[in-house]
Amino acid sequence: MKKLLKYQLSTSWVSLAVFAVVYFGIMAFAGISVSFSGGDSYSQMNGTEMAVGILCFVIFVSNYGDNMRLAIQNGRSRKSIYTAALASAGLGSMMLSLYAQIIIFASSLLFGSERISYISMTEVIYDTNRSMVGHFIENYIFTTALLLVTAMFALVLAAAFARAGKYGRVAIAAGVPIALFVGFPILSGIVVSKAPALSEMYIRLLAKVTGVESGNPYIGSLTMIIAAAVMALITYFINRRAELKG
Repeated sequence: MKKLLKYQLSTSWVSLAVFAVVYFGIMAFAGISVSFSGGDSYSQMNGTEMAVGILCFVIFVSNYGDNMRLAIQNGRSRKSIYTAALASAGLGSMMLSLYAQIIIFASSLLFGSERISYISMTEVIYDTNRSMVGHFIENYIFTTALLLVTAMFALVLAAAFARAGKYGRVAIAAGVPIALFVGFPILSGIVVSKAPALSEMYIRLLAKVTGVESGNPYIGSLTMIIAAAVMALITYFINRRAELKG
């Protein structure tokens, strides 16, 4: 399992290096541009965690099939593949979370000024006001949980894709984006207009389980970890009978 974990993590270093150079360049360009522009405008830069989350999703959804194929060819069991995937998701989430904190800190230190600041996701969502150490801890935990649930969602899709046939893969590739970015907004609009009481109840529930209502990011972190555990269970049942097709 250690060899599988080491291999799965080693395949991501190039992607991380490219991302670091490109994203850090964007942050630098934004900071320098605002600092040298005229006027008294003030800007805040955020979204680093989401950008790293997209990178995390792409890495795990794209590497699963190749990792599974290589492992099976070398006589590894599906259980060991699954265990290594979970371990790489957990360890990878912690590493990528630290990676995001370093980018935010380095950007603030090098390019921050009186006219631009680089802020974290917890500052945006929860409007927290803690010491530097306390803020780092809570944002690190929150980002790790966010990346973990993202990685597990990627593994669910990748495992389903590996098991599906030709038409099933088309359905997954087209259906998931359509459901998320077209179906869900339309359904939300219908619920808001036709059942406002149900909509308000859903919003209150969402505010509670994410910790927004209480301003506590640790509640949101716990909710995402629970969601990741459920997705891990789903991945397990899909992975048991997954076949490499195509």
